[in-house]
Amino acid sequence: MDDIGTPVRERAAASYGHVLVNEKWRGSAIAQGFQDMVIGNNYKRKLARIGNATSLRGIVLVEKTRISEQYFQSVQKFVVLELGMTLLPVAGQTEAS
Repeated sequence: MDDIGTPVRERAAASYGHVLVNEKWRGSAIAQGFQDMVIGNNYKRKLARIGNATSLRGIVLVEKTRISEQYFQSVQKFVVLELGMTLLPVAGQTEAS
């Protein structure tokens, strides 16, 4: 098995932010879809669609943890400055509810 683009040892655990796929799936549409989800570009397209589909301005909940903190600033800039939506950082699912 290998990470999309990075070889790893057999039976290695996937690190956060990585997807392990069998070599036969390398370059396939599903592997590329997973890569987009990990990279995080997919959220922009989905949020822009929601923002453009309605005149209502929603609130975007973002899980802000020690691990996801590295992506928070770019998400915050996109949601608040480009889309004009409200961003609410939460620590987890319990806080979001």
